[in-house]
Amino acid sequence: MPPRKKPGGKKAAAPPPEPEPPATVLGRTIEQLGDAFGPRKGAQGYEAFHDWVERSIEAVRPELAAALFPVFAHAFLKFADAGDDAGAEAFLDRWAGHHLDRHAKDVAALRRVGAAGAASDPYCARLRASKFRIALGPAARDVLADFLYASEHAFVMKLLNDKVVVEADAERAGRPATLVDDGDVVSAKPAKRAKKGAAADDADAPLALGVTTSSETAAPPNASPLPTWSYDVE
Repeated sequence: MPPRKKPGGKKAAAPPPEPEPPATVLGRTIEQLGDAFGPRKGAQGYEAFHDWVERSIEAVRPELAAALFPVFAHAFLKFADAGDDAGAEAFLDRWAGHHLDRHAKDVAALRRVGAAGAASDPYCARLRASKFRIALGPAARDVLADFLYASEHAFVMKLLNDKVVVEADAERAGRPATLVDDGDVVSAKPAKRAKKGAAADDADAPLALGVTTSSETAAPPNASPLPTWSYDVE
């Protein structure tokens, strides 16, 4: 007679473990943070800034245009540093033509980089370590500050504060941005809005825009009315 089987039979299979929730920082996933601070956000910021400069008043447009290339170059650098070769190439194809008249050699240098060579490319290394110098008159500085307060494009704001030195030089206003080694840049002081009838202090000294987000400081009392259009880029 065969041995009798124990009651109960086979044990039921254990349910699969619950998948671990994605890692988050302040409630946002790594993918969401990448969208918020990654290359695409830099490209969106540049596009909004470029569109605004093109629609700015004619009296200050040539001066404001000088600030476009620094933002363009560093938006490209975000793609390159992220290893996004396709994104870097698409960004150049979309916007490089707007800078050929003033920065043909710089655009050619960016095209030679490609994302794969960004880590060791000397031009990219210089972009990271150096600053651009531009000249803006008082009106152009005020208009630009109003845009930054209104739009709060963090990439554009941080880039202009960290990587651009503004000279109060009416004769040079509107000339192309110049990339200078960090050691050649005189320490900048925050720009002040011009007062009617007041003489300019240290007219030749470079200026920092000194613009921060509204979460850090309130808009200045003399700021122009904020624009009503949206800068969100799909």
